[in-house]
Amino acid sequence: MKLSDKLKSALEFSDIEIPEYITSNLNPKLELREYQKNALKHYLMHEKKPSTNHLMFNMATGSGKTLIMVALILELFKKGFSNFIFFVNSNSIVEKTKANFNSPFSSKYLFASKINIDSTNVEINVIDKLSDSKEGYINIVFTTIQALFTTLTKERENAISFEDFEHLKVVLLADEAHHLNAETKSKLSVSEKQNKESWEGVINKILKQNKDNKLLEFSATLPKDKAVLEKYEDKIVYEYTLKEFNFEGYSKNIELQKYSDNDDITLMLGSLLVSMYRQKLASKHNIRLKPVVLLKSKAIKESQKNHQAFNSLIENLDVNILQNFSSNKASYSALMKDAINFLEINTKLCEDIKAEFAPQFGVNMNEEKELERNQLLINSLEDTTNFIRYIFAVDRLNEGWDVLNLFDIVRLGSGSLKDTPREAQLIGRGARLYPFKYENMDRYKRKFDDDINNKLRALETLDYHTFNENKFIQNLQSELVKSGLINDDKEIMELELKENFLESNAYNEWYFSTNSVTKYKDVLKDTNGLFEMDSIEIKRHREKVINVPLFSKDISEASLMQEEIKEDLRGEIKEFVLDRLDKKLIIKVMNKLGDFYNFDNLRRIFKDIDSKEEFIEKYIFKLNIKVSKKQQASFIFKILNYVLNEFMQNSQNLLESYRVNEWRLKPLKLLKNKIVLKKGETTSVGNEEWFVFKTFNGTSLECELIEFIKSKKEDISKVYEKWYLVRNERNNFMAIYSEDARRFEPDFYFFGKRYEDKNFKFVQCFIEPKGSHLVGYEKWKEDFLEKISQQKMLINTDENLHIQEDKKISLTALPFFIDENRTSWEKEFIKELL
Repeated sequence: MKLSDKLKSALEFSDIEIPEYITSNLNPKLELREYQKNALKHYLMHEKKPSTNHLMFNMATGSGKTLIMVALILELFKKGFSNFIFFVNSNSIVEKTKANFNSPFSSKYLFASKINIDSTNVEINVIDKLSDSKEGYINIVFTTIQALFTTLTKERENAISFEDFEHLKVVLLADEAHHLNAETKSKLSVSEKQNKESWEGVINKILKQNKDNKLLEFSATLPKDKAVLEKYEDKIVYEYTLKEFNFEGYSKNIELQKYSDNDDITLMLGSLLVSMYRQKLASKHNIRLKPVVLLKSKAIKESQKNHQAFNSLIENLDVNILQNFSSNKASYSALMKDAINFLEINTKLCEDIKAEFAPQFGVNMNEEKELERNQLLINSLEDTTNFIRYIFAVDRLNEGWDVLNLFDIVRLGSGSLKDTPREAQLIGRGARLYPFKYENMDRYKRKFDDDINNKLRALETLDYHTFNENKFIQNLQSELVKSGLINDDKEIMELELKENFLESNAYNEWYFSTNSVTKYKDVLKDTNGLFEMDSIEIKRHREKVINVPLFSKDISEASLMQEEIKEDLRGEIKEFVLDRLDKKLIIKVMNKLGDFYNFDNLRRIFKDIDSKEEFIEKYIFKLNIKVSKKQQASFIFKILNYVLNEFMQNSQNLLESYRVNEWRLKPLKLLKNKIVLKKGETTSVGNEEWFVFKTFNGTSLECELIEFIKSKKEDISKVYEKWYLVRNERNNFMAIYSEDARRFEPDFYFFGKRYEDKNFKFVQCFIEPKGSHLVGYEKWKEDFLEKISQQKMLINTDENLHIQEDKKISLTALPFFIDENRTSWEKEFIKELL
């Protein structure tokens, strides 16, 4: 049994909470996704009884492995490790990662602006050699494996040696770690034979110098070599494949735009039109997007020639060229047709394209003189200050690069069959979804898989533009299926409501009930102030302890203070009361912290104040503040600055978070016919009056649920005058939210009108089939369902706050419908519904 599987099983019985010293020290703009939390939980579970000091995180390209690294650095620093060596195969990846770890002004900076662990400020110290490390700092060496090998194997004055590692606890962080397995593989290429010692031997030698040293590897792809797979069986701490990444909705859909006219200019034009369509469509829906086009050639000379042709096309573009392209739209894909229909082919469009794709807004990755500048540009394509719209490249971007706003890849020239694995690899670089908000849905996931006609699907799709070469396309599709980037069984189907249901009183007069969420900042105007709202989040905010770090004249060096800090960690702290201070002093510090403490803004948020002095009395004086007993009073300005900044950051985060609203009634006739992707199995429901759709297609477990309901229909009909089962196919209006504002779309809604009941008219029950492999990870959903079942809520108010007493609904829910424990689930079904 693989290590990752053992840990997964263990977590099903004993969940682990991710420590606050990790979550609070990550960039607050970067929310840990569910699978990233699971990766950290796997590591934390392993470290309870560690079986090895060498672990591998085998995670898909674009899944945020670097954020996991940062979280692990915080965990390991807390556990006494302060020296880290990050290494990879490519120097460009080294520079990119260094900025993500050490440049607070970078849009991709991963740490919080201030790292605080155990009430102590911690700084990142980027060094070239471990001898420059400082106590109390997170010391990181960024290097390539080649440079590390050279440093360790060639004697140089003041250079680090293997012996130095005997006296240091070091954590090795290996990115793109599949390069480290040259020594393990049974069959080696020439280059792998040459690198045999450098790739693997050097790292293993470092690891063995000190029993506490750790090696943490991160890779999207492991070689399929049997020896490598056996080596990692007890080392893969967490596995998250590209197929899972895609299935869970974190990647773009991949579509092939095939052109029968084998002309590079035609491909370029197609990509320009689709790119402009995406930009204007996003703008129409208030989504900020600058879509990027990548134009790929087979060789550098060819790429340079294509770049010149592209510039010439832009310079000479006119309405006739666009109209000529558009005249063939009958042969184009649905997305291209949407683009042509949406855009008005006129002089204005020509001018827009010329402005967007002017020479200064492109880069050519083949220009060695500009390589460093261009590398910085392509690593910051999502920044608002980056105006690059197109890139020319050969193979330089196939590895170590992924970008959210790459939407079009244009393969110029004919394709070679041997190129398809590389092309699939490149497509993977742009596959990560571009996040955007839409109707309270998860901004990091695809939103329209079951809403095929929604035009915003264009913002969830990456297009690969190519000549219509059958063999090449077949091979490429095969590679994409193999990698998990596309499904080979995608088929569209229409879900139609049955005529008798559409004509029924139920469809036209019944209601169902859901709750909703709203950002706190959006409901301020209807409240008595932020802190007057009743919610778990606000209660946490008001009760939160602000732990002030120990300030001294030389705290940045941290050398003389270490013993005092260590004493503080043993509990030498005290409460710090602000109400003894002059309010003018506090206002002076507030005025330096920007617009948040502007009185008009404070009054907008907190409302019940007539002055800054009153705000201080009501809110700042009531803060729960802890400081070191050794803290000198002379540092009062620094203490105040820290406290007020923390209060400001916490309040701003709260304003951006969601309040869960009351449950309300909605008309059942919101249900409509829908185009969806066909998936899984089909079971017969055509003759079942109680199932509202003409057909049912779903997983085998969902089909089993349908069969169970069939077997109970006579018993159900004895209790209910009329009843229905509705499959919720990603209908936004049917989503519900847990207490902590997590979105949940139950797979099935049961509706029933009892023969006699004086307390309520209708029953609504949530039913969720769940594969056993997901039960542990989605336990919060089952807990939420259990809470609904226990509360027995009666809902009689619609969205306009009108009382609908004759439509009153009793809400309930069932536990997960799973493979095991069917008998106990049936008992719950009978108890709740019969």
